[in-house]
Amino acid sequence: MSSSSLAFAVSSPEVAVELRDPDRELVRTVDLNEAATWRFERGPGVRRPASYKGQRNWVGAWWFSKSGEFVPYESWVERDWLIALDRSPDVRAVVAQPMTLHLAAGRHTPDFFVRHSDGSVEIVDVRPDDRIGDVDAAKFEQTDAACALVGWGYRRVGEMPPVELANLRWLAAYRHPWCAVVGPVGSGAVLDALGSERLPVNALADKIGCRIAAIPVVFHLMWAGVVQFHESLPFEAP
Repeated sequence: MSSSSLAFAVSSPEVAVELRDPDRELVRTVDLNEAATWRFERGPGVRRPASYKGQRNWVGAWWFSKSGEFVPYESWVERDWLIALDRSPDVRAVVAQPMTLHLAAGRHTPDFFVRHSDGSVEIVDVRPDDRIGDVDAAKFEQTDAACALVGWGYRRVGEMPPVELANLRWLAAYRHPWCAVVGPVGSGAVLDALGSERLPVNALADKIGCRIAAIPVVFHLMWAGVVQFHESLPFEAP
């Protein structure tokens, strides 16, 4: 069966959406237009990741620094994209498994609902390229079409480039606000020492004069996007 044979027209009244009512903790079914008005970030997703003996995928929860809440994930690849969304400056909130769409190709639960700082919405599916079958491709295509009807963005992502991913994982260890000030060193000291220069992390920390306190603050500012770096180049251990 090819994806083209599963390509059906999508209109918003025909797409039923299951979502969880945060006030009653009940799953409701609404049409797509009503779902577009829903504040998904107010409550949990429509389902929670299951954990069981013999499970092949890794489940867990990521502490999302923007909201201070834990966001569940169902694979390492999902976890990696949560890190990227957490670092993105225009992302305000993320909800995992936010809803289940009743599509022509079958039921589909997208991985993430993303609320951006300007109020716009993006739906994200995480699936490596080599794990997409014909039915999956049809569901992703129809989800994209349904999102477009209500003004939501949509994208399907796979595995990240290894260097970019390694850098993200490293910086994520310094995402907590407590890394903004360590001992006598804060962001002001780092930015004053850096000025308009381009320095290695070690050289910048030595210029500040207290390496053990400066390095966490430098990495925190790199995580926050305040201090820029070449994201395609691997870090060297400080």
